[in-house]
Amino acid sequence: MDRKIRGLRVCQNEECRLPQNRDRTGAANIGTQFCRLYEGKPPIRQPTEDDVEFHRLNLALCASCD
Repeated sequence: MDRKIRGLRVCQNEECRLPQNRDRTGAANIGTQFCRLYEGKPPIRQPTEDDVEFHRLNLALCASCD
């Protein structure tokens, strides 16, 4: 039975194929990012120009909701 389960991802390494919960993986990445920034280390990856623009637009939308 090959069912697709929402939020579940399988490792792409052919030797691993371990199922991974996307929410848990995302939370772990957020925690790692926070620890790195708190310790004065650079972020996991530098944001692209598109990332920065998306964030700027979201802040503008959020500010207009008040």
